[in-house]
Amino acid sequence: MRDNKKLNFYIEDNLTEIYYQRFISLCKLDFHKLLKQNNPFIFKIRYFHMASDIINALLETYLYSIEESLLGEFLERLASHINENYSNWEKSMMIDCFIDPIDMFGYSDFIKFKSQKFWESISGQKDFYLKIIQPLSYRLKERNSELMDQYSALVNKFSGYLISDFCQESGALDWDKLGKFNSAI
Repeated sequence: MRDNKKLNFYIEDNLTEIYYQRFISLCKLDFHKLLKQNNPFIFKIRYFHMASDIINALLETYLYSIEESLLGEFLERLASHINENYSNWEKSMMIDCFIDPIDMFGYSDFIKFKSQKFWESISGQKDFYLKIIQPLSYRLKERNSELMDQYSALVNKFSGYLISDFCQESGALDWDKLGKFNSAI
């Protein structure tokens, strides 16, 4: 795995799946399900009064959750891929590094590494984490602009739904109606 071109190809190839899943998740997102997943009174407490601010916060939370899961899965696959190319680590040791040293099953001797130390331990290279960050950063910036068009359109569309379904004639949010919708079974 010392060949940067192979590493970059692996990262870029797998990032394509992350972009695709992120895009698809936004395409399939349903306004009412998104609204039901969150407590609308958080927005009242935070003094959000504009539909677009509420929708933006809902979408940011939703995307963060999806991206965190997708990136976590990607990093686990990347670690396994890198580990296959080094004989000084056993797979079980690599997997143990993902587990917190909590004594859930009577085992408290798990190794816990983070970031630089983890990637160094499986690659044998002190600056290996930088070789991961660089292609990630470049491709994410490139693809985020594509996603932003879709995201912006969704903010506008869902803001329209929120205004249509949960605003009074004056334009003010109808917090009672929103609360009833969110609390309904």
